Amino acid sequence: MEQQIHAFLAAKQTLIIVDNLEDVLREDEASLRRFLTELLEKLPGVSLLSTSRQKIQNLGEVTECLYELK
Repeated sequence: MEQQIHAFLAAKQTLIIVDNLEDVLREDEASLRRFLTELLEKLPGVSLLSTSRQKIQNLGEVTECLYELK
């Protein structure tokens, strides 16, 4: 399945939005981190926008910008 996703997104400029990322990480953190890291490293046209109630750290070589909303 991951290879199909990579092939589909390979030549595209894509923004992936993940709401409540901490909930997804709670389910299977290692797999999600690996998947997102590979996706962002292998596909330069892919950007990730996530929302979370906590800071997500160490997601490959990704620059994390934190905007705190009150």
